[in-house]
Amino acid sequence: MTPTPNNLQLNHQWTSALTHQIADNSSDIFTFTPSHILGLDGAPVTTLFEKLFPDTTNRNIKAVKQALQTAILCLYQSIEHSHSPITGFTHSRTNTRTKLAERYRTNNYNAEILTRVLDRLSEAGLVMQYKGFRGKGYSKGLATLFIPTDIFYKWMYKHKTELSITQFMKYRELVILKDTKKRLKEYPETDFTKAMRQRIREYNELRQQHRWRYIPLDKAYWHVSSNTRKAKKEYSHYVEGLNPSKELNREDLECVRIFSEDFKSAGRFFCSAQNLNKHERATLTIDNRPTVEIDLKSLHPRLLYNLNGLEAPEDCYAADTIEQRKLNKRISMFVLNCASHNEAHKALMSDQIISSQKAQEAIQAFVSRHTPIANHFFKRAWATLQYVESKITDNILAQCYIRNIPVLPVHDSYIVETKHAFNMINIITSTYKKITGFNPVLSF
Repeated sequence: MTPTPNNLQLNHQWTSALTHQIADNSSDIFTFTPSHILGLDGAPVTTLFEKLFPDTTNRNIKAVKQALQTAILCLYQSIEHSHSPITGFTHSRTNTRTKLAERYRTNNYNAEILTRVLDRLSEAGLVMQYKGFRGKGYSKGLATLFIPTDIFYKWMYKHKTELSITQFMKYRELVILKDTKKRLKEYPETDFTKAMRQRIREYNELRQQHRWRYIPLDKAYWHVSSNTRKAKKEYSHYVEGLNPSKELNREDLECVRIFSEDFKSAGRFFCSAQNLNKHERATLTIDNRPTVEIDLKSLHPRLLYNLNGLEAPEDCYAADTIEQRKLNKRISMFVLNCASHNEAHKALMSDQIISSQKAQEAIQAFVSRHTPIANHFFKRAWATLQYVESKITDNILAQCYIRNIPVLPVHDSYIVETKHAFNMINIITSTYKKITGFNPVLSF
């Protein structure tokens, strides 16, 4: 099984674009972006490389072959993790080169080399590409879409048993710093960053020592959730069969910690396994034993209360109906993440099927229910709150490491074997109280 692609999701822009470009196309387009860390290797790849790139100089052999390995892996992922008749990956054809700090290098090729490799695969009939463009009403252009062809399907079917995953670099950077434009940012190496990196590596190695399996949702059974502005597919059936479960790869379980601007902002733990649907996460097993997901309830607004020395409501999103609670949760995100009331109002209007007046009233009602912390709303508090959240997670993982308890963190929740549930509750509760001075509210 190949690793779960990063950011695999319904691409509304390409779905709309291909509906107009291809008269008989009415399918949703799911896309992802390459990880650039892994590729597929084996004798068939070497043969294909020699056939397609006989003119490669010795200096560029390693870079071009790695780009080919990446492209083949992405094409195979487009097949294995398909969410619809059309699943592919995107890659920008721009020739703009950005100098990358050495610590973040995960391979020996650049974007231009990968573009040349994809063009050669297209010429050979292994990939279909739809060149990107800037659509009307969009500030950012569409990256080029790449989809496997029937020729690639046949090639992969013939050779897949001879192929294996390869990681281009022995280690990848686990402590990542980004600027306000989400570009990778260099930072000086200190005892603080070294210690943090070592902790993350230890947490990862403990998690990767175990077999994590889950039952995927069957993408053939779905209905459209229409309560938001951007309709989403919701899947209603699990894959059936004698052995429907899938195993997560080591790469899926490797967390990195991503900060924004400095090491006091953001800092969340991220890994590919977090991309599993919540229903799929509910089926996770560790070494064939059941798991439980323990959640810190309404964490960010609760943190605002507690960090200001205030007791928080039992449920900061409380409402009379499930739908209203979901709406309150979305409003909370906007009032905490946006820089102004107007920005939050626009974000809610873009997100929900709701009139301007109703959006204003909903935001005002939420603010009124939380007057003790309302002075912190509309001030982009997300970076600070995520940092505190990540400190809690770091401390929890450290205590679990000492106790040899493998944990999959999903931002404000933690997945462990069911047999560790009571121990985990105590760890989470004591950690949260140590950092905030208050007890958390947990849900399962």
